[in-house]
Amino acid sequence: MPELEKLSKLKSLYFFSGSYTGKTMVCSMGGFAQLEVLKFWMLHELEEWIVEEQAMRRLKKLEIRSCKNLKVSTGLKHLKTIRELKVKDMPVEFTKAINEIIPF
Repeated sequence: MPELEKLSKLKSLYFFSGSYTGKTMVCSMGGFAQLEVLKFWMLHELEEWIVEEQAMRRLKKLEIRSCKNLKVSTGLKHLKTIRELKVKDMPVEFTKAINEIIPF
């Protein structure tokens, strides 16, 4: 992630099954400056996603699908530019919590 978030022209990033095997993912302050679309699909190992302030300042679309062990991070409140949120095949608690942080 530290190298990916420095790519200044990266606009879309998709993590599909097996593409990220860590338990924790960190999006650092100022990272992913141009990112507009982010998708997490079937990341079975991922438990924690830390979003620091000023990370992904242009993110418009977020999709989280079948990441059963992922817990909602309070850092998601920093994602104020999201216009489209899709949550599929996730625990009810996750869906409720993320909708409280990113209401639509």
